Parts: sequence; structure tokens; C-alpha cells
Amino acid sequence: MKTGSHVIDSNLHSVARRWRSLRFLQHTGTLGALVTLFFLLLALAAVRGWVTDPDLAGGLAILAVFAAVVAWASLGIVLLNRDLAPQWLAGVVEQSQPKLLDRVNTLVALRESRHEPGVKSFYRRIAQQAQQLLTKAPPTLSLSPWRAVLHVSIFFALLVATLLVYDKYSPWQRMHAAQQAKQMAVKPQPA
Repeated sequence: MKTGSHVIDSNLHSVARRWRSLRFLQHTGTLGALVTLFFLLLALAAVRGWVTDPDLAGGLAILAVFAAVVAWASLGIVLLNRDLAPQWLAGVVEQSQPKLLDRVNTLVALRESRHEPGVKSFYRRIAQQAQQLLTKAPPTLSLSPWRAVLHVSIFFALLVATLLVYDKYSPWQRMHAAQQAKQMAVKPQPA
């Protein structure tokens, strides 16, 4: 999106970049939490004896990791290609710099018609005023990182819990032992 002012455009792009990075971090935390929850449930199933085949568990684990990698890459592509509403971007810039008094929103609304004779001088004056304000006091972006931090924290808590469960209960060794016990039970005993 181009308003004709480098300072205003760079501020709008900064908002978009920060929103995308926070959203990517949030969704990465969610995806990581889901994957660790899967491995935690897999360990529970192995400890309870519901899953005794290590090959099946290994296949499920590989499938889960592959699906997570594909989902993570897709998430990055979707977020990078997502167009954000220019009015929303302008609103975020204006929230973080109250002295703008709706100038950026006006520039965004008039950007398509800024070369028309009746709008050109009006648009140029508003752009100069907004640029001066943004140059003197750059806005601090008011996008809160708390949602992303919460999702990543939940992921790390589940990761720690999963590692502790795997360390304490050794589900893979239990599955191998259960498989060996099945094989020993099936083999006929020599007389």
C-alpha cells in the first residue's frame, strides 16, 4: 500500500510486519503445543498398554512431525501473503500517536484519488503534517505480544511435561518390552 509518503508507508509496513511476526509466533506456539500434547498422549497410551507396537507408535510419531512441519510452513506462507486492511493499519499507527488526529486514516482513504485536482493539494498538506508528526515522535506500536507469549508459554509447559513423562516412564522401552513379551508368548516352547 502506497500513500506517497515514505515515512507514513514505513510506519504502516512496520505495523503489518509486527502483526505478522506476533501472529506467526502465536500460531507456532499453538502448533508446538498440539504436537507435544500428541506425544504426551502417545506416552500415556504406551504406559497404559493401549499402544504396544513400537512400529505403529513410530509411524504415528513420524506422521505427526511431518504434518506439523507442513502446517508450520503453510502457516508462514499464509501469513506472509495475507493482505491487511489499510484502515486497520492506519488505526494502529494513530492509536500509538494520538497527535495524528485521523490524518493517516484520511490519507489511506484518499490514496486512490490523491492525483485528482480537487484532492491533490489537500492530500499533500495532510501527508506533510502526518510526516512531520511521525518524524518528530515515531509511534510505539500498540500491538500487544501477550497472546503470543501465552501460546508459547503453554507450548513450553507441555514440552517440559512431555519430557518429564518420557524420562520417568520410558514409554518406548515399555512398548519394546510388551512386543518382546508377545513374541515370547506366541513362540511354542520346546519340549
